[in-house]
Amino acid sequence: MKWLWRSLAIVFFLAACIWLWLALNPGPEKVIRTRLDQLAGQISFSPPESDLTRLGKIAGLPRFFAPEVEVKLAFRDVVQRGMITHEFIQAAAAELRQNASSGLKFEFLDVNVTLAPSKQFATAELTMKATTPGDNQFDVQEMKFALGKTNDTWLIYRLETVRTLK
Repeated sequence: MKWLWRSLAIVFFLAACIWLWLALNPGPEKVIRTRLDQLAGQISFSPPESDLTRLGKIAGLPRFFAPEVEVKLAFRDVVQRGMITHEFIQAAAAELRQNASSGLKFEFLDVNVTLAPSKQFATAELTMKATTPGDNQFDVQEMKFALGKTNDTWLIYRLETVRTLK
């Protein structure tokens, strides 16, 4: 009977060690999904936000992007192609906050991450959902993000919309 309890204790200990290892060392896909959730939270805002909070969120946006980001975006009547910088991203975020005075909530849904064989690059295909608080309407857009690993941080270096309906 002693051997049964010892065996169970060893199995429990090994399972706890494996769980701890996985919790402290998540895979790249999980890290990328977490980073995209943080980006959605950084972009989202609500009206009672203080000026300091607003400026802090806008100033924090560049940490998710490479210094230059290639964009191929087509939202409604707006088409943007080319390279953008951190300054452009911050200016666009400030303008978005000014034009949407009632706030916006962004979510990245159905995130599908594909790693390159080198594990230094990844592609995230997702559905972006933007909701105005207090309004039943929302916008949905399929997106594709290309990410590269720089100093153990995943940065977005390409953004594009995916055309789903013709």
